[in-house]
Amino acid sequence: MKALHYLRSARIQTTFWSICYLLVGLHYLSTIAKNHQPGVGFSRMLMVGEQFYESALPKFKETDPLVMKGSSGYDAQFYVQIALDPSLQDPELPNAIDNLTYRARRILMPAVAWLAGGGETAKIVKIYPLINPICWVISAILLLYWLPPYCIQNFIRWTGMLLGWGWTLSAQRSLTDGPAATLILLAAILIARGLKKGGAFGIAASALTKDMSLFAGLAVFEKCPSARSTWFRFVKLGCICIMPLFLWLLYLSQTLSVPGNNLMGRANFGLPFHGIGAKLISLAQAASQGENFATFNLICFLGIATQIVFILSRQSWDEIWWRIGFGFAVLAAFLGPAVWEGEPGAVPRVLLVLHVAFNLSVPKSWKWLPLLLLANVSALDFNHQLQPPYLSDQSVRFLEQTELIQYQSEDLKDQLQVTFEEGWLRTEHHGGQTAKWTIGAAEVKFFNITESELTLTIDLELGARERRICLINLNGKTIQALQQPTSRTVFDLGRIQLPPGENILVLDPQIEDHEAPRRIGACLYGVRLKKTD
Repeated sequence: MKALHYLRSARIQTTFWSICYLLVGLHYLSTIAKNHQPGVGFSRMLMVGEQFYESALPKFKETDPLVMKGSSGYDAQFYVQIALDPSLQDPELPNAIDNLTYRARRILMPAVAWLAGGGETAKIVKIYPLINPICWVISAILLLYWLPPYCIQNFIRWTGMLLGWGWTLSAQRSLTDGPAATLILLAAILIARGLKKGGAFGIAASALTKDMSLFAGLAVFEKCPSARSTWFRFVKLGCICIMPLFLWLLYLSQTLSVPGNNLMGRANFGLPFHGIGAKLISLAQAASQGENFATFNLICFLGIATQIVFILSRQSWDEIWWRIGFGFAVLAAFLGPAVWEGEPGAVPRVLLVLHVAFNLSVPKSWKWLPLLLLANVSALDFNHQLQPPYLSDQSVRFLEQTELIQYQSEDLKDQLQVTFEEGWLRTEHHGGQTAKWTIGAAEVKFFNITESELTLTIDLELGARERRICLINLNGKTIQALQQPTSRTVFDLGRIQLPPGENILVLDPQIEDHEAPRRIGACLYGVRLKKTD
């Protein structure tokens, strides 16, 4: 009777948690569906920016994707154009892609879109943003191999990985991180089942999706080789992991003759733990000033730091996910300021595989639950992060007017129109706070709609990830050179005269060459306007 009661209880628990898993999956898919618009499909998730759209491939423009006004957009707008010609023979590609030698290394996702679309431009553009949601579903299924639905611990790990920042950012921006992680999951299952050669091919495919996936190559090496035959097998598996990417890079070297750097700037890497240390200090300072979003982000990044420390502080070579996580934990230690910039920035998706490795390596004991919750807290931000990207239309301009621009009086609002023009990334929202990052020099247009000169004081509330000088120019003349600290600071620009018509205020952070081409400079938290006599 006790055995029968246990079986019934186990069935009830499995049924309950299976329903919970299913509800999470349905919620994810329904949130993704909000990005669909009649006539343009899911092209909103390509995040095509107006600043790069002019130089885009003509055949890409013919698909008439949604364009983010006054924005530089994001990376998927370049990868989808590579998908239109994965052989890279189109002579217009170097002009259309911001850094072709860098982005072309990640060829598998564009190639899959090209194959699935049969080489037809319109189909490729429609299919490309769906690759991430499809891979998400595949990952959700693959994770059941380690986390079957029968207890709350498995549910926390499964949900935390799939709804956390890493997967969410990859899906919302149609990036390569999620699909690469899916291939690593598949490779790990094959290796765990003794199919090491199949696992090596899976890692090779992941490396062609995102080259950093090679850090997962340690998964194929279960123990140190002790005999000549073992060494031969290890070398063979290593070659399988590396050779496809090596051959593709060889092809690129012969095909492309694009001037410039292959890398996205030396700031992508730095001294050990410098990047995460600076990030945590910056968020702690912002949180101490009462910024709600900074407090939540600080907790999330403490979760990422926890994952790094946990993996590096243990030595469990027999566990496949420890071997995978170790490579990415070492990578995390050397990531530079450019990768840690922004809220939440690129780090959560770059370290998505580390997040998976952590969840599948932490012992299933209640004493580890606080650590598990801390590492997965970013899943609470899922609904916000997966919302459709803003297109800088009237609704967004209204949002910026009400949340970023503060007028001292209603009559000043009637006399002066303020809009954000070139050089701004999309508006970010966290915990009721609004912020906007510059990319290079950024313009704010003050349009005086009266027939007389307006005199007012302008306060800018700015932040930055590194100390730097920020030049403030008004109508072509430098009016101040701000010594911009890393903490959130209010700068008084003094009395400003604005003649009738258009007046352009330019924020020009002085960014060193090694930070190019990202050139993320200053973060604007608010503009305060006060009319004076």
